[in-house]
Amino acid sequence: MFPSGRYLDKIEREAEVEIILPDSIFQASFFEAIHFSSGDIDTSEVDIEVWEDSGVKTTVLNIRKKNDAHGTFTIEETDNQSTLTGVWTTWNGYYIEISAEYYIDGSGHVHYEVWTSYQSNQNGDPPILVVDYYFSPDGDGSGKLKYENKTYDITAEESGKGTISLDGKTKEFNLMQ
Repeated sequence: MFPSGRYLDKIEREAEVEIILPDSIFQASFFEAIHFSSGDIDTSEVDIEVWEDSGVKTTVLNIRKKNDAHGTFTIEETDNQSTLTGVWTTWNGYYIEISAEYYIDGSGHVHYEVWTSYQSNQNGDPPILVVDYYFSPDGDGSGKLKYENKTYDITAEESGKGTISLDGKTKEFNLMQ
């Protein structure tokens, strides 16, 4: 409990964990409720399942928020790399597909596409936003962002300084702020 008159009233968390032997399958469910002094409650639920087969560790996360945001992410890990694939629907209905690879040397690639809705994706409509970004072990990287039929170049330095460029025009930003 928080003192009277505060923005937050209390935070409740619950967890249920199960390990299934002899296959060493891990299953867990987590629930969080944040109670605000206004009487509103924000909740989040995550179901996790982890197993290993032939040297590949697989983790599946199913996430649900009170505001209807939800999604499923799958992470597969080997000795040399980890991959992530997933889908997310935002609170206001945008539908996102994501894939990423992370390599043992610290480099990686992230790709995601955004549609105005799941139905738009299913109709075969083109995404409204596409991002491809590659990063190196030292933290710098580069990529492309496609939006409204324009392709922007994106770069970032290890310091967090980034640039986005289109047709010779460049805007700097800081990823650390």
